[in-house]
Order: sequence, then structure tokens, then C-alpha cells
Amino acid sequence: MRRSWIYEILTLTPAIFATVIIANGQDRRDSTIVLSEVVVVDSTALRNSEGPVLISTISGERIGYRIGESIAELLHAESFLFVQRIGSTGLASASARGAGAQHTQILLDGMALADPQTGQLDLTSVPSIFVQSVSIHHGGSGVVAGRSALGGIVNLRAVQAPMKPLFRVSGGLGAYGRRQLSALISRPFRTIRSLIAIDIARIDGQFPFENPTSLTHEKVRREGADRNAQNLYARLDGESQLGTWHVATWMGRGDRGVPGPVNAEPITARQQDRFIRFWASGRFGIPDGLLDLGVSYTASKLDYAHPGSKMPSRSRTQTIEFQTTGRYVVSKLWWLEAYASVGQDRTRLAGGRTQQKLRTRITAERTTQRSTIRPGLGVESTWVNGNDAIGVLPSLSVRRRLFSKKAIFFRSSIARVLRTPTFNELYWVPGGNPDLRAEKGWSVDAGLSFQITRRLMSIEAQATAFRSSLKHKIVWHPALSGPSIQTWRPGNIGRVVSRGIEGSLSARIKSMTGASIVGRLIYAYSRVEDRSAKESRTYSRQLRYVPEHVLKSVISVSSSSFGLDVLLTMIGPRYITSDETQSVSAYQELSVRLRVDRHTSHGKIRVQLALENATDGRFDSIRFYPMPPRHVRLYLSYELGYNH
Repeated sequence: MRRSWIYEILTLTPAIFATVIIANGQDRRDSTIVLSEVVVVDSTALRNSEGPVLISTISGERIGYRIGESIAELLHAESFLFVQRIGSTGLASASARGAGAQHTQILLDGMALADPQTGQLDLTSVPSIFVQSVSIHHGGSGVVAGRSALGGIVNLRAVQAPMKPLFRVSGGLGAYGRRQLSALISRPFRTIRSLIAIDIARIDGQFPFENPTSLTHEKVRREGADRNAQNLYARLDGESQLGTWHVATWMGRGDRGVPGPVNAEPITARQQDRFIRFWASGRFGIPDGLLDLGVSYTASKLDYAHPGSKMPSRSRTQTIEFQTTGRYVVSKLWWLEAYASVGQDRTRLAGGRTQQKLRTRITAERTTQRSTIRPGLGVESTWVNGNDAIGVLPSLSVRRRLFSKKAIFFRSSIARVLRTPTFNELYWVPGGNPDLRAEKGWSVDAGLSFQITRRLMSIEAQATAFRSSLKHKIVWHPALSGPSIQTWRPGNIGRVVSRGIEGSLSARIKSMTGASIVGRLIYAYSRVEDRSAKESRTYSRQLRYVPEHVLKSVISVSSSSFGLDVLLTMIGPRYITSDETQSVSAYQELSVRLRVDRHTSHGKIRVQLALENATDGRFDSIRFYPMPPRHVRLYLSYELGYNH
């Protein structure tokens, strides 16, 4: 009965929303109101000061400088996020405001990318050539496509087919067997634009490091840390009298070694990943509003083989989701947005499990010359083989211009968030806990921002203080599954409280000749404490592997034919024990990038040289998983159809 009911909703939801919104729109006679860009879900064009929720962006220009790299390297160097990397070729996951990867959602055009079994996404699997821009919505009030998360949401906007023909190819070489090749071709056909892109990457990963078990600090080479990846992306964008639409697919496969920590004997474990993603959406104009309809589907496979295990570990998941959003201008000051989605996740874990999801949300916004207020109310429900969860998720965001003639803004928000357990947390064998409760919490923040814009100069700064509280935090801990047999088992431990500050300062200076200097400084302080039991040694202690301090700076000098980037990332110590008795040392990572552009009559040639870890520092993001020493990468790209 439950399954038939969920599929009826799949069929009827778009029709219901279309009928309701169009009917409401027809009540307004002879009135035409332009729908502002603030209403549109894709907020990548918004500056930090233009909305009630803090949104930081990474432009397509900055992404274009990351030839042959993944989104993991971009976010690590140029965002508020802490990107935790298990070695140079292992899993890379992002965390905002110390909330962890499972409370920091990664979306692509509003589609969730995290695996429903693990709750995470490996950012190294996303080539930068597939991404047009990045917007980071900070805190629980940063709702994108009806979703919210305690730390925030990273919304990747997939590259779209341009209006004119385009061909781009790039290749790269680097130390430790790094090789990369990518290509993109796009061509319009009347009202339809097509695009296809490929990315192929390989790295041997045999870099030298100091053996931590050696008394003489001898240098040895990393073994079994190779990685191969192939990705294909295709897309169609079209227009009609009714509106715009797009259809896209992304297929990827990867094969990597999983070498284990360097304080143990090298192992030959391997992991293979396969996935296919499909998504389509349409945007249609209605009286005084917009209507969006979308569908997405993901199927993934993961195989992990360890030499000490007779049976490989396998993961097979499928996700399908239908969503619809109606945006309606009520008056010159108010707009209203209604969102609904219904979907299903499946896994072969524990004989096959199914999770059904239903999310609805209503958001309103009132905007005047000096202030904006955005209340919202969402309901999220999940059904997983008897483990059901439902959450009512209110939110409120406000922004106020403090002075009529100066761009100084006050911004504040509060929101309730919900995270349901993953399939691994519920059903992993051995150790899964089907009695887990959903994590629920509150997020609140407040801050100031200002802008100064002149003809050849602009300055922008912001500072935000935040606090969040999470109940029923899910943590894996050792447990006995039999006589002298220890396994890991998840449980709800109690309460986690986090507080901190985020701040940024950016400046841009242009010359009359078109050259520019851009500088940006980012700082984040996050104190995330276990507040479960006062009698415990871990009470009020920082959670493991959460840095309190993150500092990043970017200095970029560019002209029409030359560019120089200097990027510095500094990560504070991370505790590796729950009572703060042991930690991994702080580290800094300096990257210097030089690029030279040569414009031809038909396109552009770019040569880029990157010096990574320029200070030759010895560090690891995760203990005993070292990162490579100083090394060089060389990239060459050619773009045909470049618009001078």
C-alpha cells in the first residue's frame, strides 16, 4: 500500500502544483510584474550582500584556471570549506562550519550527489571542466531546491551549452605519474544547443615521504596509491514558446588503490566505482511567476577488495526523484515559492532496502528598499522499512540595510534541520543499527557585510557569527558482536554544540588597460563540542578531525595575456582523540600558478605552470596519510570559438 501511494504522488504532484499556481495567477488581472532574479533557485549570480542568507560564490573564471583538476582542489583552496583528504588519491569530503561531510550537502543543478549508502560524495570524482560556477549557501537557512543542511549547501552549476559553437581541449602532465586529458565540444542547432565533454585522468601516486616508523627518518615511496578516472558528460539545452528545458547525463568510472596508513605494512586493496546520473528540468512562464519541473536518477556501483578478506565489499544503490517548484509574485513587495519532491533510494545492502522520501516547503519573501524578510516552513518525511522519520523545518532569514546611502547590511537567520541515517548506519553488516533516530538540530547566525564600489576598484567584506545545536548525533563506536569479536556500531550519543565565526575580505583593482589585481582573505573559526554527558572526559571537547582555525588567501594578477595566482591555505591542528589529548599538527600549503594566454584569430591557447606545495611542507590531512611534497604540473589548453 505504501509503495502504491508514493507512486501516485510521483504522478500527481506536478499536475497539482501547475493547476494551483496557474489558477492563482489568473486571479490577477491586467498586471505584469517582473520576477526578480532573487526568486530563481540558481543564486550563483547573487553577491554576498544581496540576499538574507549568506552566499559565497566561485566564478566560472576562477574554475577555468583549474585546468585538469577536480572540484576538491578548487574548494580546498578558495572556499570557506574544510576539505578533508585521505591522502593524495583517496576520498575528499567537504565540511562547512565544522558540521562534517554528512551535514554539508553537495548538489549539482539542485540534484543531491551524496551516495545514500554512505551519505558522502568524493569530490575528486567531479572534474572542474563539468562545472560552470559554484555557490555555497551557509548555514541551515541556505535552502536550495527544498534542501537544507546544518553546515550549508554547496550547489554546483553544471556547464551549459553556449549560444555559439565551441571546442576546447586540454592536457596536462605532472610529477608522480600525473596525466590528464579533457575535451569539450558544443554546437547549437536552431533552438537546441548540444554539449559533450570528457575527462580522463591518471596518477601513479608514488611520491617520497618520511617513514614515521623509522628511527633514522628514512624516505620511502608511497605504494598502492594510484588512481584512474574517466568521465563523460552530455547535455541538451532548448527553448520554446512555453519556456526553457535541459536534459543531461554524466557517466563516470574510477579505479584506485587504497594503500592504508603509512605506519603499517603496505596493502594492495583496491576500489572500483561506477555511476551514471541523469537529470532533466523545464522552466515555464506562468502569469506573474515561474514553474519548474524536474527529474533525476542515479545508479552507482562500488567494489572494494582487500587482500585479507575472502569476500569483496560491494555497494549497489539507485536514487530517483521528481521535484516541482512554483514561484509566484503576490505583489510588488511579496513573492511566494512552493516546492515539493518525492523520491526513492534503493540499496542491495542487507538483502535489499528501500527508502522513500517526501519533502515539501513553502517560502515567502518581502523586499523593500532597505530590508528583506524570508520566512519558510518545510516538512521532510522518510520511510525505511519501518524506520520512519518526519521533521517540521521552519526557517527565518532577514537582511537590513543599515544606512540608506551606504552598502552596509545586517543579516541574520535561524533554521531547523534534519538528517536521517544512511543505509550503512542502519544496515551495515556487521554493525548496522536499525534503531537509530534521525539527527535534529537548530542553526542560527548573524553578521554584517559591506561593499565599496568605484570605477576601477571594489571592496567587499563580511563577518558572521554562528551557533548550532544537534540532538541524537550518530557516532560509530567499538562494540562486541561475539566472544572476543569487536566491531564498530553506530549509536545516537546525545548532543553536539558548535559555535564560530566566518569572515572574508576581498578587493579588486583594475587598470585602464584591462589588467587587474584581485585579493581575497578567508577565515573560519569553528568550535564543535560534545555535550552528551557532563561526567565524561569528552564533555565540552572538540570533535575529532575538526579544525578550529581555517585561513585561506588568494592573490591573482591578470591581464589579457598573462596571469599569476598565489594561493595559501592554513589548517589548524585537528584532534585525533575525543578527549583532546592527541592531535595532528597544523599545516600550511602554498600554491603558485603562472599562466600565459595567446589569442589567435579563431581562439585561445593557454599554457599553465603550477608549483604545488611550494614550501615543500610535510603534512597530512588524516594522520598517517601523507600528502605529496613540492611538485610541478604543466597544462596546455586550446579553445576554438573563443569570444574576444
